[in-house]
Amino acid sequence: MNIIVSVAFRPVYLKHSTNQLRYLEGFDTLYFHDELPMKDCIHTDNIVEEFQKSLYGFKPHAIQRAIDKGATKVIWFDPSVLPTSSPKILFDALDEYPVLVRNNDGYLDKMANKKAKDYFGITEDKAAKIKSTGGTIYGFNFNNPKAVEVFNLWKQAEEDGIFGTQDEFMKGHWADEACLALAMNKCGVERNWVDFKYLNQKEL
Repeated sequence: MNIIVSVAFRPVYLKHSTNQLRYLEGFDTLYFHDELPMKDCIHTDNIVEEFQKSLYGFKPHAIQRAIDKGATKVIWFDPSVLPTSSPKILFDALDEYPVLVRNNDGYLDKMANKKAKDYFGITEDKAAKIKSTGGTIYGFNFNNPKAVEVFNLWKQAEEDGIFGTQDEFMKGHWADEACLALAMNKCGVERNWVDFKYLNQKEL
């Protein structure tokens, strides 16, 4: 089963998410609106406060809930994504690649803090040669053992506090994006992307 997953809270992101869903007719979706899925529960109160304890920590746990529903291929969309081509492009590409992700322009020596680099066992010199990932869209094919390995390590990092707090983010640690890049490096999984086109609703 293929599922598109997303989480939105705060009025502007709820609006973006509602717009996004209009473009996803015919696709199975698992969307959390004004809910924050985490390891042990789904928060419906004090969402922003909980979010700031582990920035973007809801991403792996939202995806895990899709897995629990039987999903084998999962696409993560940030609410800002407004597809202008079919997500089928992404699902089809996952037949070839275990993980789909875009590169960030920045490198991990600047975008991951020391705690994260120590956790994943990477030196500063090596981190300076590896770009972080962009967190807008992720794709996983859980039929592929390497995708399972990457995802489980990424999720465990969140549970171990490595995504970091709002304060750590403000000091330059890029939470889920840096941790996914570090997990992929640790597991020896290459970055792959395809020609999926979309607009950023934040810029419209």
